[in-house]
Amino acid sequence: MPRTEGAARALREYVQKLPPHKRVAIDHAHRCTAGCKYAVLSHHHVAICTQSLHTHVCGRDACTVATQMSDTTYACPLTGLETAAPAEQRHVSLRSETSFNRSSQVHWSTTRRRVRVSVDKLQRQTVRSTLTRLFASPARRGIYVEALAARDADVAATVLGGPARSYWTYVKVRRVVAAHAVFVRPPLDAVDVALVAYMCRTINLLKAEAKKRTLPLKKNDACIVFGLAQLFDTGFAPGGVVAIHPVPTIVAHGLSPCQYPKLPNLRARQQTIAVRQIQRICVDVAGRAALQLPAFTPLHP
Repeated sequence: MPRTEGAARALREYVQKLPPHKRVAIDHAHRCTAGCKYAVLSHHHVAICTQSLHTHVCGRDACTVATQMSDTTYACPLTGLETAAPAEQRHVSLRSETSFNRSSQVHWSTTRRRVRVSVDKLQRQTVRSTLTRLFASPARRGIYVEALAARDADVAATVLGGPARSYWTYVKVRRVVAAHAVFVRPPLDAVDVALVAYMCRTINLLKAEAKKRTLPLKKNDACIVFGLAQLFDTGFAPGGVVAIHPVPTIVAHGLSPCQYPKLPNLRARQQTIAVRQIQRICVDVAGRAALQLPAFTPLHP
């Protein structure tokens, strides 16, 4: 990973403590994985791969690989440091500035000032990153490849189980392919900005309705996105009245409910709770549709 001035200082400090025979050059061809071992210099907020000497800058507003560990925290999987609070609490961040300090006779010093960050911008970032995890991440592509392999294996077993040119074998293969169709929907190359904006508007509408009727709703926008992704795949029509319209993009590229737990650091229980809360907001006490969410309109139909 690219090194900052602080990471370079941490690397020098780490290398100086190594025995002479272990001081090697940085291996630029190495690609760090979950199996690598890291030396964590917590006072620098830097993790160093012991095999390649690659550096990772950690800490709040710096970590690029932080994942959601629960409803309330984000943490770095390499250092274990907490990197961010809930989206609703991250409206103030610290920005580092490098300046020349004459009074202390230090050539360069780092000062930090508080910067106000838009809550709407943070919401868009949360929604975009969550949708990317669901539809365009490497983990999502891995689930797709695994589903394709399972379908092909079932098709091969069906063909081998009967005459290859038999009409009934053809019918059985068609049934196998249809049964796997919900699992082999391809991922997206990138998330459409219109879908991100639509999700943000829908979340704000649900929050306003929940506050008006004093109904429970997840505070974390990521959990709400997980719930909406499932509902936008199937739709929701209590009493025959459509309260949530299916979104064509999600119908064509979404995951099956049983595939969501395969995504890393996703708690399926929280998604289930979000789905039930959203459904409760869309109906009244008698179970009739009380709130109809607007339909999605793509930028390029």
